[in-house]
Amino acid sequence: LAGKHVLSETPLSNNAREAMLVQRAAEDSGRVLLEGTHPTCHPVTARVREILMEGKIGGLERIDLTLPVGHSLHGKTICTKTGALLGLGVHGVAIVRALMGD
Repeated sequence: LAGKHVLSETPLSNNAREAMLVQRAAEDSGRVLLEGTHPTCHPVTARVREILMEGKIGGLERIDLTLPVGHSLHGKTICTKTGALLGLGVHGVAIVRALMGD
């Protein structure tokens, strides 16, 4: 971590072991390590969560998540190195966790 606080792009790592090593290094050096999951900090996500938690629209029964996986306009395959869930799905999972109160 070179003595610096770190704001990482998602995904933070390719597997849990790597993530734990980086987190441990941050803790050992007294530095902050954050993964940049922008959607969970977005005001719209916060407002929807607030409405859900207050019960204004009833309980949350189901969440459907669609990932834009496939080919870009330039013919390049999206998420070839990490796979769809790790490359794009991490944002969807983060929003679901935020909406569920986690």
